[in-house]
Amino acid sequence: MGNENDTSQVIFSIQKAALLMDPFFKVAAVGTVFLVTYLARMAKEGKISRGEFNNVQEFIKATEGKYTIVNVPYNKDYSPWTVQEREVEGKIKYFVRNQNTGEVVRDKKGNEKQWNKAKGAEREMAELNNRENLAIDHLKELGIRHVILPDLNADDGMVQIALFNDDKQKFVGWQERYLINRMQGGEQELRDLRNLTNGNTTIISIPVEGAELDRLKEDFRELKINYAVLPDLNIGDGETQMVVANSDIGQVEFWHKMHNQDLIKQGEEPQDIQIMTMADYANTGNLSEEQYADTASKELVRANAKYEEKMPGEAENAVKKEESGIRSISSEAYETYTADNGYVQLSIDKETLVNNSRYAGSQAISDKGLFACRIPGTYAENEMTLVVPQSQVFALEYNGGTSYRVFLKKGDKPTVMDPSGQPIADAQRITGEEIQKQYFDPVEQQRKKEKKNPTKNFNNFDRRDYDFASLEKSILEKELSPKL
Repeated sequence: MGNENDTSQVIFSIQKAALLMDPFFKVAAVGTVFLVTYLARMAKEGKISRGEFNNVQEFIKATEGKYTIVNVPYNKDYSPWTVQEREVEGKIKYFVRNQNTGEVVRDKKGNEKQWNKAKGAEREMAELNNRENLAIDHLKELGIRHVILPDLNADDGMVQIALFNDDKQKFVGWQERYLINRMQGGEQELRDLRNLTNGNTTIISIPVEGAELDRLKEDFRELKINYAVLPDLNIGDGETQMVVANSDIGQVEFWHKMHNQDLIKQGEEPQDIQIMTMADYANTGNLSEEQYADTASKELVRANAKYEEKMPGEAENAVKKEESGIRSISSEAYETYTADNGYVQLSIDKETLVNNSRYAGSQAISDKGLFACRIPGTYAENEMTLVVPQSQVFALEYNGGTSYRVFLKKGDKPTVMDPSGQPIADAQRITGEEIQKQYFDPVEQQRKKEKKNPTKNFNNFDRRDYDFASLEKSILEKELSPKL
């Protein structure tokens, strides 16, 4: 069971990495085909514009299907900047402040800027709020390649962005600033919370949402827990993320214990609180193509329903067939990979590298269309596991045994798990070509050497009351006898 849990993060990170060799969808995964098909239906029904559909298609081609869909909170009426009225030296002055972050507008000397009339402050407030609503446009200025996907539900307060995977690092910095500026508030605003705690805070995910969250806020208020609620990037998953003062974690755990006791009394299963990093939290907003389609309004769901009643199209069926299972080396796809100089081919013996692997037999691996094997030369506490999509794997049957041919892109860094089942960080991974040279080539060279100079070893029999002299003689006579 532990192994199944350890592999979940790996599966999530490479589930959409399967490449197809179909001439029509050369690099598109099944999820990509689903996305294109769904948006084509919506364009045909007039629910999205042809321009939006074409933009997504062009983006998929340009990125060769290497993208991630991200949920981003967005409200066209979002207005964090407000005008505040205060009395200064007996006169009414007006100030502009961001109610979420606590920032204030300052003058050239660095002092908090003040207006004598409300209209001037209101103009500044309106300009700043307009900038906030155009924040997503800054992605282009930062050189982050992306496309804003058609908004399938204008009332859910979210937009979805398809992000080119190569620009993820640049996106993360923008995303953190963007999300923090859209804190929902709570008992404390984030800026005040950080000032209060000198930055000693923790992000946690609590299994409550909706009405339960309202009750939690009441309980936290009574327990005097200092917290701020983060924007919910995955509405409907039953989880809420918040920033909590480290000094109040004990109180949160006490509340959670009482909450779980109530769940048990109601015949429900208790839930766990998770401690998260900012990256963990941001990743809760990552969506699959199917999850993106699930954000659709009821109107779009009805528009899509009539297509669901029909048989999948020829292209969809071709892709799904191509994607499912490990194919034989007699397939055309094998020849296509072999002819592509951008890939290296690894020879993997099932008995030694798959059956004798800590994670290759994991049900979670095979259920998600993945293939895993032990990397040669790594054992026990040093064992490393290579994980690739099944679409890059081909089987060769021989004399009752099986070996596999796995293709890795020369310059890409495939997913490798450490002995604990966690993915090795990208900076520590090596390319497909380096994996071949460092681990697989020595094994192949040794195999060829043994084949060229075979040795006979008669000492591996179960030592019973055998007459080894006559046994060896009979074996040799059999091997040396003329072949009929």
